[in-house]
Amino acid sequence: MMRFILLVGIGLWVQSTMSAQSAKVKATTTGKLLVYDEQLQTLRVTKGTSSTTSVTLVVAKDLKLTVDEQPTTKKLGDLPEGTYLDMTLNADKTTVVAINAEGPALRRVIQEIDFEKRIIKVRYSAKEELHQFDKDVLVRDERTKKDVSLADVKPGLLVGLRQSLDRTHITEIHIMTRPK
Repeated sequence: MMRFILLVGIGLWVQSTMSAQSAKVKATTTGKLLVYDEQLQTLRVTKGTSSTTSVTLVVAKDLKLTVDEQPTTKKLGDLPEGTYLDMTLNADKTTVVAINAEGPALRRVIQEIDFEKRIIKVRYSAKEELHQFDKDVLVRDERTKKDVSLADVKPGLLVGLRQSLDRTHITEIHIMTRPK
């Protein structure tokens, strides 16, 4: 009987410890900005970056905002509609406590790349586009899940491009696969 009570007691202690630890874990979610109401401190966003369903979230008064994962002087109200948001919620998932704002993601096929001028020419459907990229652009091969060099970006590759928030340049290139 004493062993049974001891085992139940240990089980309850483990369960309460795990519950306390899981309550400290913050949830994350993504979405596109639809509207921010500064007076109500609420944010209306899509559920995910390609969804048509939206949700309204409460924004913490001490919200931590970054742009392209860098500190910023921008305020949430400065962000244009359609901005991609990576949001961190508090432990009970009721309030947004941190946001990283990013420009849109594009999926394109590489046509040409000029390393000196830092210009990438891509194709989307029958249309060609030119994009400037940062000199320290992040290049990641999603097939191997490893960061690679810019020299690995070759014509014919299907890539995911992350534009800056102001949509003036490319901040990330993700090599996907070769198009069929």
